[in-house]
Amino acid sequence: MKGVVINKTGDVSVLTYEEQLEKPTITSDQILVRLQFAGINYIDTYFRSGLYPIQNFPKILGQDGAGIVEEIGSNVVNHSDIKVGDRVALYGGSGTYAEYAVCNPQTVVKIPENISLEDATAAMVQGMTAHYLIHDAYKAKPSDSILVHAAAGGTGRFIVQMLKAEGVKTIIGTVGSPEKAEIAKQLGCTHVIEYEKEDIVSKVKEFTNNQGVNAVYDGVGKNTFQASLNSLAVRGTFVSFGNASGAIPSVNPLDLSTRGSITFIRPRLNDYTRTIEETNKRANDLFDLISKGLINVNIHKVYSLKEAKEAHLEIEGRKTLGKILLKIE
Repeated sequence: MKGVVINKTGDVSVLTYEEQLEKPTITSDQILVRLQFAGINYIDTYFRSGLYPIQNFPKILGQDGAGIVEEIGSNVVNHSDIKVGDRVALYGGSGTYAEYAVCNPQTVVKIPENISLEDATAAMVQGMTAHYLIHDAYKAKPSDSILVHAAAGGTGRFIVQMLKAEGVKTIIGTVGSPEKAEIAKQLGCTHVIEYEKEDIVSKVKEFTNNQGVNAVYDGVGKNTFQASLNSLAVRGTFVSFGNASGAIPSVNPLDLSTRGSITFIRPRLNDYTRTIEETNKRANDLFDLISKGLINVNIHKVYSLKEAKEAHLEIEGRKTLGKILLKIE
């Protein structure tokens, strides 16, 4: 089996392409998928660098992908409508930077005929993440004012488009360049802040009549932590879902109280897709939005599996304008 593995944590040099990896086997409770595409997500760099721990090496990275079901465990047949030969998208599993991935059934969904494998891969982790963030971690309402960091980036663009589809009246996005500012507006932001030349908090106060936002969705982490806190209205909600700029400092509950009874949450996708039914509901909602043209899935670039190092360098450079994929051949 072809794949990209790491034998230790570190910079991109630890990513190693191999062609003689052992093909994985499944238990009676799992599904084996032959992958055609894998997604590159910022969380992959956390595992590669050691920010998130890895228990055993060698390790195949990768959180999402799409391909064809090759084998289904005997116990899965009675609990899932997925069949051998189905086109599916997946997240989690044994790692997707490879020809095959072993998955639990609650992490695999059938792809509608009108959606390509590429788009399904590009939408899976970031789209499912955006779905649980705006519907469950903090349920956005049309009357809300919402701050979304990295609004033109991978997950940010899905959050903005979903908020727009929900009719949220004020969507404030932060971006790092004039080019991304234009993209954020096209996606649905009512206001855009270029954080390198504008003060986030003062602009948020300006856009919200000095009230602050009802919620902030922050996948950036360390660099935006303080601005996120200072941008919230009384009884606002801080949804921290990533560490693209580094881990955030410790959160002091008393500080949250004195700032106006702020709610802080650090959610994970796995906790919002615990059953096959819950995963299918989120995925079907996501695919429906894509099919209706309410979400534009933008693929920034497709690399070959051998080019995983270049793909990691690009996503860490924070210049991407959409999803990066690996094509598995």
